[in-house]
Amino acid sequence: MRSAPHTEGEPVKENSQQVNGEQMNEEQVIVARGSRHQPGVVAPVVNRNRCEGKADCVRVCPHGVFEMGQLGRAERQQLSLASRLRGFLHRYRQVFVVQPDRCDGCGRCVTACPERAIKLAKRNPARPLHAQP
Repeated sequence: MRSAPHTEGEPVKENSQQVNGEQMNEEQVIVARGSRHQPGVVAPVVNRNRCEGKADCVRVCPHGVFEMGQLGRAERQQLSLASRLRGFLHRYRQVFVVQPDRCDGCGRCVTACPERAIKLAKRNPARPLHAQP
């Protein structure tokens, strides 16, 4: 089932199955660019198979939510083959969400990421802040 096209600045409906042309699973994206929330309501979710560690999100985030780091051996093994090869070229440097409580859902990180590796989702402290490959 396809959802209605998303208009910039308009919140994405919680029951939406497709966001910005990408099919979403149970991680329902609830924030559009320019839509803000109280800090801690939403958090960025990083897709490890897409992130190439260019750090654009680190530079644009006004709240210090992200840091650059290196994927550990166990995390590398969970990547797809293509992502492992790309990761090798970038020394497995990727972005990590280190201060999720500071995120107010401004969406700058989502817009800045050239790989479209970041989505904003409802915060669930029981779930990791990276998408499973």
